[in-house]
Amino acid sequence: MGCNSSNIDEPAVVFSSPPPSSPVSLVDLETVDLLQEPASEDQEIYISPHEEGYPKPVPTKGKRDDIYKVEDFTKIDERARNATDEHAKSYENLVEYLTSGLDTNLQKLRAIFVWMGSQSFMSRKIPGNVNIDTPLGYIRLIQKRKGSYSSFLALLCR
Repeated sequence: MGCNSSNIDEPAVVFSSPPPSSPVSLVDLETVDLLQEPASEDQEIYISPHEEGYPKPVPTKGKRDDIYKVEDFTKIDERARNATDEHAKSYENLVEYLTSGLDTNLQKLRAIFVWMGSQSFMSRKIPGNVNIDTPLGYIRLIQKRKGSYSSFLALLCR
């Protein structure tokens, strides 16, 4: 799924123990029902920044102008901005919609990034009973300051 085309049968959210130096109080999600709110306002969901089997990031050897041309992404951007809430009811549906027909990881990342940028995260209305393991559920976590944009991007790319 997403930018790295991992197996869609795997869970959309991967949780692990937080790094020991983390200044934030984090919830051990293996012992918490994911459909319930965290026990207190200072607890939030932790999503590991690393997933086993992922390659290490490596800077490109080319120049930006060699890999990015605005005209190559016009249709990708337009399609991403036109995604509906129906697409966002599951990670699988949203990522499939955003990345179908795209060949490179750069194109897939661009589609996901543009979709995220087109969302009004803090002002949009999310139903109170939305499943936390969906894009709409994660947007709700961001609204409650229990999730982050970078973690959401990582989830969409997995």
